[in-house]
Parts: sequence; C-alpha cells; structure tokens
Amino acid sequence: MPVLMSMTTLAGVLVLQSSLAFTGPRIRGSDRRHTCRTTRTCERHEPNTLCILSNSGNENNECFSTLDCDGDYATKRGMKDKVISRRLLVNTLTSASALAIPISLCEPAVANAAAKAKGAAEYDLEFYMRNLIQGNNDKEGNIQASAPPPSLPSRSLTSNSSSKFIQSIINDELNGDCIAIRTLSQITNVPVNDISQMTVSFRSKVAKSFATRAQWQQESIVDEYYFDLTAYSLYRTAAVLISDYKLRSQWVNLIGEEIYRHLALTTSDSKAKPSRLTETIPIMQQILQTFQSNNFIASYRLGDKNEEYRSGSNIFDTYDDEDIDAGLSINCLISLLRPATLTSSLQIVGEGSRFIPEFVGTTLAAMWRKELGMKVEYETYFVDEEYRPNPKDYFPSEQLLQYTLKK
Repeated sequence: MPVLMSMTTLAGVLVLQSSLAFTGPRIRGSDRRHTCRTTRTCERHEPNTLCILSNSGNENNECFSTLDCDGDYATKRGMKDKVISRRLLVNTLTSASALAIPISLCEPAVANAAAKAKGAAEYDLEFYMRNLIQGNNDKEGNIQASAPPPSLPSRSLTSNSSSKFIQSIINDELNGDCIAIRTLSQITNVPVNDISQMTVSFRSKVAKSFATRAQWQQESIVDEYYFDLTAYSLYRTAAVLISDYKLRSQWVNLIGEEIYRHLALTTSDSKAKPSRLTETIPIMQQILQTFQSNNFIASYRLGDKNEEYRSGSNIFDTYDDEDIDAGLSINCLISLLRPATLTSSLQIVGEGSRFIPEFVGTTLAAMWRKELGMKVEYETYFVDEEYRPNPKDYFPSEQLLQYTLKK
C-alpha cells in the first residue's frame, strides 16, 4: 500500500513508479555551466522504475549520477540518458493531486547518505511536498512561524564599571547633558524638558510590550535592554517632532559628530591627522573598540567575511586611495554583532519606518567627513546568519552597515 511521507522521513532514497514519465529539456550550449542530474532505469530494484538518490556525488550508485552538460543530452559510459531538471521534478510532483511514494530499502551505503547535509534541491522538494500534503492555504503554505529563541541576559553598558560613555549619549535623567536629547532640542527648537517628558511618557506605554521580548534587570540606561527601550521611545518621539526627512538626517549626522568629538576629547592617543583613506583604519577600529569595550556591541567585523584579504585591517588598500583621489566612489561593509539597539531598530522597521536608533554608523560617517572631507552615505541591513528551513523564521542578530565613500 503506498504511503504518503515527507522528505525528512525518507532514508535518503525515493523510488518513484514508472508511471510518472520524466523527460528533461534539451540542454543548450549557453547552459553548459549548469550541473544536470540524469536518470535511468535502476539496476538494483524492480524493472521499469526510476530511482533517485539524495547523494549526488556517489560514484558507486548507478541509480543517480551528476554530469556536466555537454551537447543536447548528458551521456555517461556510452549510455544516453535524458536529463531531468530539479525544477521539472518539483513542478511534476506538485502538479499531481496526490502522490504515492512507496518506500524501498537499499543497501546500508545508500542509507548512510541520508546522514549528510541536505542541499537546496532536498529542502525545496521537502517544502513543496509538505505543502502538497498539508494544504496550501496561503502563499507560503500553512506553516506557522517558529517561536523566537530565548533572549540572552542583558549586558551592562559599562567599561571598567564606568558608564560615562553611554551616559554621554543618553543618560537616565534625559536632560541636556546627553548628546541625543541636546541635539534633538537644537534641531527642533523644542525645550529639553518637553522632549524628556514626551520620551518618558512614550516609554511607559511600550515598556510592558518590550519586557515580553527582552526583560531588563534594572531600570537604568546602563542595562542593555532598558537602553534599547529608551532609544526606541526617543526616536518615536523624534519622529513626531521631525516630519521632514532632511531634518531627521541632520539630527542623526549631528549625533555622530557630537559622539566623535566626545571620543576625540577623551582619548589620549594623539596621532597626526589622516590624509588618506587607509590612514583612517586605526581610527575606525578605535571607534568600534570603544563601543565594544562598553558592551554596546558584542563584536564587530570590518569588510566582507567571504573576502579574507579585504577584511580587518586590510579593508582599504592603496588602490582605494588612488580611486578616491581620482574621484571614484568606494564601498565597504561593517558588521555589528548584537548591537544594544537591535530590538528597537527591528520594531521600528516592522512598523514601516527606517528612522531607527543609530549611534555607531553615524559616528564612523562623521569621522570620514571631518578627517577627509568626504561625502558619506550608508544603508543599514539586518542579517540572520543562520539558515532556517521555515521561510517565516527571521531572527537577525547582526546589523550590517554598507558605506559609499567619495570625495
């Protein structure tokens, strides 16, 4: 009796009855870089059956082979096999109203293939099969989003038990001594006390909702999650006070300038003013290390993680200096792992706004503007580095800053 089963329960082998005739499309010369999968009659099972194994690289299995396209059809050992594409297989399977999949036990070597990591084809087929069996009530099936992972304990935003740096950005009193409140008052001409009261009022309204996702240990700015809540409330207040997008950008830029000026005054390292892009790398690292040492970010990465040479202290080279001098633009990536404003930023993005709490990226931009007189633009993205089979799951922990620099 045929049994309907999902891909996860198949021990790496599916034996499909020959009543399903799979005929692959002809392979054009322009498709030679594509890797094709060929099928033929299985010699280990019953005649007139088509056997597909999940291990595409096993030369000992004559049931399934992977060849490079060469000519109209892929060939192997003098036998002409018609090509079956992954898309055709998926379309054929999902077009059937019901699909009976008898299960056949193969040799242990074949069964062991199931222990290997599944590829894109296996994940796609599993998803379509699940939709076929469980129904297709919406665009992505009736799969529900998974519960988010538990929140990590909140960090203390201090360095050597000192909270001066964080308090200089936003303090517990929300008065004019902190950069964010003072600069917002400058841009809007709204008194500091009024901004403070609006922020506190908004914070009290959303505190209960925030606590369900990230519970703070103390109601103080030095607590990572309470800082996140306060930053969200402040930026929502700013969105009410500043409707003009250019003024919003000016405020964010002003925050970066003030933070960079504060860092320049508090650091004892007096170096010569940089004149080239490569000479700003130590300053970039110093800014990021200051945020990291105060636990504002868990860690950071300069450059693309897939390009080892163009990362870390090699994020810029002499060719970039030459391009900048020639009037060309330079792009670079900076990753922030677990920034203290992650939850507030994701919440505001989910509400349909891009006016998110920003302190690290704007400080770096202010440094390039002040030291080299550059035009700096950047975009912010949030990345979930872990692959999740459920397409509705999205739990980012990384903030990616993509800069475009030009003189």
